[in-house]
Amino acid sequence: MEDDKEPPKGFPPGSADHIKQDIYGVGYKRPPKASRFKKGQSGNPKGRPRGVAPDLSLSDEPVLKAAFEATKKTVTIREGGKASTVSIPAALVQSAINDAFKGNARTLGLVFDLMRSASQAHAREVKEIQATWRKYKDDYAEALRDAECNGLSLPTIMPHPDDVIVDDEVGVRFIGPVDEDWHRRMEEAIALRDVLIMQDELDQRSPTRLDGTPLRDPGGALILALTLDRTVPPRLRLSNAQLVHTQMRYQRISKRKLLKALYHAWKAIRRPRPRGFVFPGKAVMVQHLDFIFAFHRAAIDGDIDLEAISRGEFDDNFLDFLTSSFKMEDQPQGLLPSSTVHLQRGGRWMQAHPRH
Repeated sequence: MEDDKEPPKGFPPGSADHIKQDIYGVGYKRPPKASRFKKGQSGNPKGRPRGVAPDLSLSDEPVLKAAFEATKKTVTIREGGKASTVSIPAALVQSAINDAFKGNARTLGLVFDLMRSASQAHAREVKEIQATWRKYKDDYAEALRDAECNGLSLPTIMPHPDDVIVDDEVGVRFIGPVDEDWHRRMEEAIALRDVLIMQDELDQRSPTRLDGTPLRDPGGALILALTLDRTVPPRLRLSNAQLVHTQMRYQRISKRKLLKALYHAWKAIRRPRPRGFVFPGKAVMVQHLDFIFAFHRAAIDGDIDLEAISRGEFDDNFLDFLTSSFKMEDQPQGLLPSSTVHLQRGGRWMQAHPRH
């Protein structure tokens, strides 16, 4: 029977919360139940918002400005007994690497994190660069094909799409001119190369020089021409067939006409030579090129101070390099350095003559 049922014990569901709210009210640490966080649900599903940097310049932040200016300064560090000047960030990174090699576990972790972040940033940058230059190559290669198919003169594009090399290490490399100055120097090298090939044909027919001394080993002009050919983009280099065809064309010209044509060719590239000029021999040219390449390697390796040389100051290392390298008996007039080089040691000017 219904009257025999026991009355429910306790308060009805939810009545306790209402009683507490009526007694204590709603306030600090007592939000209304309807606005409380639900169990198992985040109160901030979108996460903590990122702070927005204030719209301030470096001049408004003196500490940041000082730190930024400090990154531009350089310091001198010594490694393996050799001093070098590097930027402050580079010096700090190198110091951390040296500390990591000494076994500092905390610094080792920092270096690993830094290198990982740098590698990831570099990879992202390389991919962006590659995508940009691949599109450049495709677009301009198509433009050149269209102009050729329509019989139009090919436009001068810098850099030429064939001179753009998409590289996995740095993103892109250029093996041809990217500006007017580089383009001008490239055209000068090509013009000089072509004149030297003509000069070589005259040298082969000339037993003596202008002053009557015998020409023992002609061929120096051709060596320099082939060296210059390697400095221009591959698309403009002479193939073996083109070189042979050019040489055969000059061989069919009489010596009298060749003298005249060569005289005007030297004038056209603004390097006038007297009629009948004969180029230095092959052995001399090889020695000159060896010197140039050795100088280039020494500069890259840091064995000679190029900045000091530009100021007219020469240390013992450079003087020793010159005296060991200058062993030429002849000089190509006006094309390479003269046989007497003026040097300054300890504030005093001296003359270094090539050894014969």
